[in-house]
Amino acid sequence: MILTSRRRHFYLVGESKHKVGACGVNNQASAVLAGNELPFVAFKKIELREDLKSRRGLAVSLEIICHNCEESTSTMSSKISNKCYDVNLRLTYGMRAIGKGGAAARIFCGLMNLPPPPAKFERHNSLFLNVLKTISEDSMNAAVHEAVIANDNNSNIAVAVDGTWHKRGYSSLNGVVCATSVENRKVIDFEALTKYCSSCKGKRNHVKIVLKISKDSVREWNVGVLSIFQRSETSRKACYTQYLGDGDSKGFLTIKEAKVYGDTEVEKLEYVGHVQKRMGTRLRNILKMSKGIKLSDGKNISGRGRITLKEVDSIQHYYGLAICKNLSSVEDVKRTIWAIYFHKLST
Repeated sequence: MILTSRRRHFYLVGESKHKVGACGVNNQASAVLAGNELPFVAFKKIELREDLKSRRGLAVSLEIICHNCEESTSTMSSKISNKCYDVNLRLTYGMRAIGKGGAAARIFCGLMNLPPPPAKFERHNSLFLNVLKTISEDSMNAAVHEAVIANDNNSNIAVAVDGTWHKRGYSSLNGVVCATSVENRKVIDFEALTKYCSSCKGKRNHVKIVLKISKDSVREWNVGVLSIFQRSETSRKACYTQYLGDGDSKGFLTIKEAKVYGDTEVEKLEYVGHVQKRMGTRLRNILKMSKGIKLSDGKNISGRGRITLKEVDSIQHYYGLAICKNLSSVEDVKRTIWAIYFHKLST
């Protein structure tokens, strides 16, 4: 048997030793598409042809014609799932997984000498969005259930809230706010915010929450924080009564003013690392602002035998240890911090 190609037409030529009643072209088509050998039948030439007019993205229509009996059959090279061909769905998912879209898909297909991707490439995003929403909701509900069990079956749990951005600075169009359980350190909810939505492009009614990103508003992601707390009782069957934040936003103040849980107040937790960081930041700012200024002894604040960046790191480290080792007593924390000061002063 010989397989030859001529401008996307494939010819299978073979000779039989005996005759049978029918060529069985349908069975032969299935065998060719599955990569198996053709059944031994009486034929002179079989043509495997691609129908260019029936192409759907990377999915193509293959037609098998038996010139011996003039029978033919056709089939698509990919199966259909949710009214979309699998090969196109996999291409879209692969591009989305690496943060790319339709333009990158067209470049990739061109370089790989593949047919162009489907024209309505973005249409597949809604399908993936629904699936990912279902999976993420199940995962976050399971995380909340674990947190409640770890909290002695008490649905009033503590969460750590923080936000991140697609780009640095104040030029990012996309942001996300996440709430993480303090008990099991798993994400239990999130709110994605954006100033641009491709699905709503050109529509008058923009249903997405608009993220305000500006230097004056200090990245007001408190809108996302409020949304997470407001739906906690209905979507997660839990109350986030303890708030752990980094202190550089108005998220906690927004929750406190909104009185999300009525008479039940939300308690603010402080992370030692954030308090420790503030000490180091303020000392570094003093060094920066006092650069070139002479003190009462006629010397600079920094230099040999004075306060340096290395000493600032050391003070910040011991400041954090003073808090961690004396969590049960404020007086002990105060006494230990002053001990650090006098020790540095004497050396």
